[in-house]
Amino acid sequence: MRNAQASAKRHKIEEELIAWIEAKPTRELCQFLAGPWTASILSPEAIEQLYRYRERRQKEEAQRDAFQWFFDV
Repeated sequence: MRNAQASAKRHKIEEELIAWIEAKPTRELCQFLAGPWTASILSPEAIEQLYRYRERRQKEEAQRDAFQWFFDV
C-alpha cells in the first residue's frame, strides 16, 4: 500500500510541477527543459508532455506574431 501511496503522491507533485512550468513564459519553459536536472525530477512521460506543449505554444506564438505583423504593415 505504501508504494501505491508514494506513487500517487509523486504523480500529484509532478502534475503540479508541470502546471507551474506550463504557466511560465516560453523562454523559461525552454530553459527548464534544457536544464541538466530536468530528467532527475520528472518522468520521461512528463518531459515528453512538456516538449509537446512547448512545440504547440511556439507554433501558436509564431502564428500570432505573423498575424500581428500582417496588421502592423
